[in-house]
Amino acid sequence: MTGLIRWPATAGQYVFSIQANDGHGGIATQTSTLNVVRAETALFAEDGVAGQRMSFSELDDGFRRLQTSDLASLVDEVLGRLETGGIDQARIAAVRNTSVRIVDLPDAALGSTDGDSILIDMDAAGYGWYVDSTPSSDIPAGPMDLVTVLAHEFGHRIGLTHEDAEQDRFAFMGETLQAGVRKFV
Repeated sequence: MTGLIRWPATAGQYVFSIQANDGHGGIATQTSTLNVVRAETALFAEDGVAGQRMSFSELDDGFRRLQTSDLASLVDEVLGRLETGGIDQARIAAVRNTSVRIVDLPDAALGSTDGDSILIDMDAAGYGWYVDSTPSSDIPAGPMDLVTVLAHEFGHRIGLTHEDAEQDRFAFMGETLQAGVRKFV
């Protein structure tokens, strides 16, 4: 079977179903999910997808699958740090009500900006999330730092690009992030 699927030119998760008639009265239906991420506004795990998906039931509170409850306080923390780092209040205010959603992003994508929304991968490409807002550059080896990923995606929302990572104060805007590294203090 061949065909063309058209979808909006925005990032996100799209679910579609295909029905096929086998010519003998049988109908088969297959539902698939297509995840679209725009590379120019995404942050990827530097080493690709984790080799083995985490067993999240075995992880402690700082190193786990992301929960909606983790986001609210961390978003405020990140926006405060961006403002302290020299981003003007008007730009911060313009993105304060950004929708931040937890989704299953494809492959090594950790986060992505899609218009007025930020998409965060539910399990950090299999590495698990380090969820702690304390201003330290020391985090455990293994998980991805949620503070850095949120800073990166909010950076896109306020107009920063990956090229801005060349400035030390915007190191969090790089295209990739290593597990166990915080680039935003």
